[in-house]
Amino acid sequence: IWVAGTYPQPSEAAMPGRRAGNIARVRDSKGGRSTHDRQPMLLRWFDPDPAAPFAVLTQRWGVAALTTDRYVELLPPSRWILLTVENWESFVATDYTGCQDTIIVIYTGGNPAEATISALGSLEPVPVRALHFGDYDWSGLVIFRRLRAVLPTIELYVPEDIEALIHKFGNPGLIEGQMPLGEREDDSDAVREVIRHISRYNAGLEQEIVPAPAITLPLGNPL
Repeated sequence: IWVAGTYPQPSEAAMPGRRAGNIARVRDSKGGRSTHDRQPMLLRWFDPDPAAPFAVLTQRWGVAALTTDRYVELLPPSRWILLTVENWESFVATDYTGCQDTIIVIYTGGNPAEATISALGSLEPVPVRALHFGDYDWSGLVIFRRLRAVLPTIELYVPEDIEALIHKFGNPGLIEGQMPLGEREDDSDAVREVIRHISRYNAGLEQEIVPAPAITLPLGNPL
């Protein structure tokens, strides 16, 4: 009885999001769907009000941060724009100083954890516009689809010259080992376009070669 209680069988469910539970279940801290129930959220906050708390932190330290269980502390204004960015270099290069509306840029760190996805989908008020800026490969599209599952209005940022960029800078090695994707009925035109170009050139494109989006409001008024 003592052995069974101390060393659970692998069939027993792990404690959600806790590495100790994963170790007890399969002797591997990373052996569950989620290894942490709290994840860091790194962000860059740009605001017309330079005294906005997270804007001050961004200006002083380059980034601001909180954990996903405290997303309610973000307190975005009634009118704000969300930009999620997959890779670090592109994230820290974003600069929307002088914007007319609040822009919150959140670093996904590659494929975001479930806790991060859940927090992004729970932010209130919802953004007036949401965009995702990531790699143009199969994995990048998977990340976008995961985000869209909780943020139905999020758009995939695709530059106008995406085909020329993939043709010139695309890397076949980038998609090696990645599962190719087919078009889905709910895919946007932007997603379908990227799928076509990846398939045509058999190559993916890393986002660092693409400048960050010049964000505009839904009515087309530039910030």
